[in-house]
Amino acid sequence: MGTVDLAMTLTDTNVIQNFTINVPAGQPIGNYRMRIVQEEAGAAGTISPCGTFTYGSTEDYTVQVINACVPTTSVSSIFPTSGPVGTVVTINGSGFTTATSVSFGSVVASFNIISNTVIEVIVPTGATTGNIVIQDAGSCNLSYSSFTVITKDVSSCEGAPVTTDLIIYELHDEFTGDGGFITLYNGTAATVNLSNYRIYRAGDYGAAISNYATLTGSIAPGALGVVTVDAASCGNATNGDLNAGFNENDQIQLRNAAGTVVIDDVHAYIPGPGYYMVRNAGALSARTTFVAADWSTTPLVAGQCIPSAGLVPPSGTGDSPAVTLNPIDVNASCSSSTATLSVAGTEGVAGGASLAYQWYVNVPGNAGWTAVANGGVYSGATTTTLNISSTSGLNNYQYYCQIRENDATCYTATEAAIVKEGATIWDGTSWSNGVPTLTKLAIINGNYDTTANGNFSCCSLIVNASFVLDIRANDYVEIQNDLTVNGTLNVLNNGSLVQISDAGINTGNISYQRIASAKLQDYVYWSSPVSGFDVNSISPATPAYYHWEWNPTILNPNGGEGNWVNASTTMLGGKGYIVRAPNGFSNTVDQNWTATFNNGVANNGVYSPSIARGNDLNAGTPGPNGVMRTVTDDNWNLLGNPYPSSISINSFLLANPDLDGFVRLWTHGNLPTYTVDPFYNNFVYNYTASDYIAINGAGATSGPGTLSVIGGGQGFFVLMNPGTATTSTATFNNSMRDKGYSNSQFFRNSNVLTTAPGGDIERHRIWLDLVSPTNETTRTLVAYVDGATAGKDRMFDALTDYKSAQNFYSLIADQVMTIQGKGLPFVQDDRVPLGIKTPSNGVYKIAIGAVDGLFAGNQNIYLEDKVLGVIHDLRQNPYSFSVNSGILNDRFVLRYTNETLGNEDFDNDFNVLIASSDVISILATNEIIQSVQIHNVLGQLLVNEKNISSESFEINTLQKNNAPLIIQVTLENGKKVSKKLIF
Repeated sequence: MGTVDLAMTLTDTNVIQNFTINVPAGQPIGNYRMRIVQEEAGAAGTISPCGTFTYGSTEDYTVQVINACVPTTSVSSIFPTSGPVGTVVTINGSGFTTATSVSFGSVVASFNIISNTVIEVIVPTGATTGNIVIQDAGSCNLSYSSFTVITKDVSSCEGAPVTTDLIIYELHDEFTGDGGFITLYNGTAATVNLSNYRIYRAGDYGAAISNYATLTGSIAPGALGVVTVDAASCGNATNGDLNAGFNENDQIQLRNAAGTVVIDDVHAYIPGPGYYMVRNAGALSARTTFVAADWSTTPLVAGQCIPSAGLVPPSGTGDSPAVTLNPIDVNASCSSSTATLSVAGTEGVAGGASLAYQWYVNVPGNAGWTAVANGGVYSGATTTTLNISSTSGLNNYQYYCQIRENDATCYTATEAAIVKEGATIWDGTSWSNGVPTLTKLAIINGNYDTTANGNFSCCSLIVNASFVLDIRANDYVEIQNDLTVNGTLNVLNNGSLVQISDAGINTGNISYQRIASAKLQDYVYWSSPVSGFDVNSISPATPAYYHWEWNPTILNPNGGEGNWVNASTTMLGGKGYIVRAPNGFSNTVDQNWTATFNNGVANNGVYSPSIARGNDLNAGTPGPNGVMRTVTDDNWNLLGNPYPSSISINSFLLANPDLDGFVRLWTHGNLPTYTVDPFYNNFVYNYTASDYIAINGAGATSGPGTLSVIGGGQGFFVLMNPGTATTSTATFNNSMRDKGYSNSQFFRNSNVLTTAPGGDIERHRIWLDLVSPTNETTRTLVAYVDGATAGKDRMFDALTDYKSAQNFYSLIADQVMTIQGKGLPFVQDDRVPLGIKTPSNGVYKIAIGAVDGLFAGNQNIYLEDKVLGVIHDLRQNPYSFSVNSGILNDRFVLRYTNETLGNEDFDNDFNVLIASSDVISILATNEIIQSVQIHNVLGQLLVNEKNISSESFEINTLQKNNAPLIIQVTLENGKKVSKKLIF
């Protein structure tokens, strides 16, 4: 152990000696013991670290040697240099990308690294005046300058100062002898009973401490209580005695009666005896650990007493007002360019002087704060509310308010609030105030292209004159509120302009482009995303008589209601229209048809187009063209997406309970064919009804992973719920829009979304196809989906009808469904009746079109042919069968096991006997035969005898050729028996 000698010559009895110890270079890191020996009248040469002496002291300390720390940060300036809690302090310097923490003294603050040379720090709650400390990644601290935290001033506050508990107010130690006294102060609003308190003392601060006084009596609010030593020459005891005198470096504590809780702690004057300690004005908070800054000390000489000690309580230092409401930061651009800052407080002394207010402002780059005066953009500068009529040019201005009682030297400062003007301006290269957000106004003051510069969201959007904003394919611009177009805004094909607030106000025209792939005879279903657009402007090269809208309640040529009406009008928001491709297009090759909706304001907010249903005219009877008229013919309505962005089908259906829970989109996928039974009516040629895709919460008839949204500019059919003739409205609103929705789904284009319109719910689905001899395909969907039931469900089942020449569907009772949703869990014994409508005789096929969910695994899928008694594995190959033209609803069943049918409605038993020679003889042993049908293996009906009403029956009309036949006998009790026979 080495020693270092420090010689001191003392000329007074009370000396504080400062000295520095230099750690030798290369000293290993670790803990070391340092001993300081002080000997009275000693000499440097005679003092030994382990020696003995008569008068003096020996103290040991632990010293930790650590690596030298060189901060990687440096600070050149800070602005402002003072401020209340919440102030944003801008620190300029270097190396800030390595900063890991910033604190005000020991209080950690939140910070934001703007760049390597700029960092912003927010003054935290609990911060006190002192240095700002920046710590870097190497744990090196840089302590810079001194920041003044503005909190309060109580120097002129009226009334007795307020405390939360009894405190030690004065220590008066006489220079000689044991004399002295301790003064207690009651700054609470109630009389304090001293039996609830004890005074403890330690001979040295931090040493063993014990009960030290006998306290008596009570202290009234705002009064002092004096506890003295018996031998005291100074002070008059009012509330008890001290057991002995106290000296320098003592520890005095005020505790609760049990001595277990420290209320106030004082470290007595260190240099020597004889001193007067008194709390500073406004420093009247009880401290569980001594705070030297709270106290002022006066050394005393022999016989000296402070005359006012123990007699004069603190006065004129009552508490300042309490803040009950702080101003909040302002993002002025989202709804307006004005700002309002409000505060509130309560009096520091109840019933005293009324409160007054003064607002202060810090201008960015300035060190200090300036009192706000009324005038210009400011009003209410001396009230609870500061009004700013325009925030233009005030970005990053900061404000706080002094809530005063009496005058400027009795106040409490509120927290600071900052005005973020919120605007960011695109100059053709970069944003002036960072990338826009939903709380920040975006101003286009230079050409902007989303492909080159990216998507963005903003509070409101302004496109300045002479500049262009292009939203390109699969890109978006999202706006919380308003759109103002003084220049040019182009939404190109598959781009999206999305708005969130229905109350957003749009001004100025946009251009919205849609490209459809079409042949000459194709009709495209349109809806306008802008206001005031004429339907004839969609395709000026299309003759006016090829523009149509749908009217559900007018007569049609089939003797029912619902028919096309020529359209030559301004397109209404939310209404659908159809337009044939332009003249000059090929009838055999698809061509791009570009429609540009321009010279109109972008649609936004709520749209409520009219919907209607008729009175079911002639429903249930065939019309003049042979097509059955149904109760749903006059319930169809043609609507359209009114926005320049896509909408969620599921959200639309949930918002419109007056509609059946599915939509129909027209895909114009096939050339027209000339037939006698139209979907609704003739247009020289008729279009294949399968070009309508049905979509609901179970999925889409087109297949998996498609069509969860309706693209901007797209028209679509909906079915109004059945009922008496009436009119109502459908609803569109912005909650159906989202920047995450693809807008590329227009007709048959692929949609990037993979979830069905019902959202992310459990689904297991089979798409089945009916394929004609000429390969015309009709598809139906059976879906096992969360939320569906075995009955008719609005959001999971979609009706179809018999109007198409060819159709394929499942059945719920007597209702035909192009989509049928069934409940979960899946049960493999489930059976789904299937029906077909065929336009001509021939060999057709039923095949699996697509599967997902559990059907994408090993789950069996069978088709039962009840006529032929066949259960066919559809996973192996399609099922081929012969059929005559017409409707067949009792032959096919979708099932998931290949066990022989066991229900009593279709049974092979021995109660019916069949024999043959030259004729076929049928005998029912216990029942009456009602009818007999005989099919060959191709499914062709050879015999259909009805109303037999006998126990036996013979058939002699068939020529015997040793071919297999299927004989189905129906008994009067409804039982059906099927037998095979070679004849």
